[in-house]
Amino acid sequence: MQYTKKDEEIVKKLRKENTQFRDDEKVHERLSKQLEKLNKRKNLLPDEEVSAKKIHVEKLALKDHLMEMIRQFKLNKMKV
Repeated sequence: MQYTKKDEEIVKKLRKENTQFRDDEKVHERLSKQLEKLNKRKNLLPDEEVSAKKIHVEKLALKDHLMEMIRQFKLNKMKV
């Protein structure tokens, strides 16, 4: 997953300190690879199309969760 330059330092800290962030990033990367593999194929079977859509939705949910962790980190940093 790509982050803005502004968020890169926060991401480094979260990777180091937050196991949930690290785990979610790994799953997101794994799903990206699975989706890329499916999308390379010209014709998907109907069940493969459903699978690709489910992977895409799960990947987006993980991205939202990762971005929320970054946002929370920023908020907590501002409170200190």
